[in-house]
Amino acid sequence: MLPRALHMPSLMHTSPYVVRAADPSDPVRYLDMAGGTGDVSFRIAEALRSRSGKPVAAEIVVSDINPSMLGV
Repeated sequence: MLPRALHMPSLMHTSPYVVRAADPSDPVRYLDMAGGTGDVSFRIAEALRSRSGKPVAAEIVVSDINPSMLGV
């Protein structure tokens, strides 16, 4: 479970903390709910790439209630 502070909507730029808490190290499936523009998902992909030193075959799915957020 993520620390309570990460659930507070008033905090800005929590993506690095969420990714650190998730500790993405295995190329598995990741689901980013209410993902907005996919900032957390892009950071997870980058963390996986930087740890392996090469492209990783992980599946990352981003979902958001607002379709325009996903259009980036």
